[in-house]
Amino acid sequence: MVVAWQTGRRLWVASRPPGGRFGAPQALGSIAGLSDLVEAEDVALDVNARGDAVLAWEGRPSPPGRQTVVVSTRRGNGPFSPPVELVRGASSSTPE
Repeated sequence: MVVAWQTGRRLWVASRPPGGRFGAPQALGSIAGLSDLVEAEDVALDVNARGDAVLAWEGRPSPPGRQTVVVSTRRGNGPFSPPVELVRGASSSTPE
């Protein structure tokens, strides 16, 4: 089982084997230019039978306006990778 949550400006993950206890939480590192993350929205987590996992979320940095899609992955029961920015949206203040 893997769980993810946000406290302050950090996104955390923790996992436990079947019938076991949760290990120490892992803070996901910052992404260049996104160290000012205010909120992780639409967090999605998927884990397969081997324990491989992918965690994806939409980041809302400060100052507001720019949205980004970010992922972190894990192989087996190892640690999650540093977050990788997949998509950076335009600023909401950009004229259309």
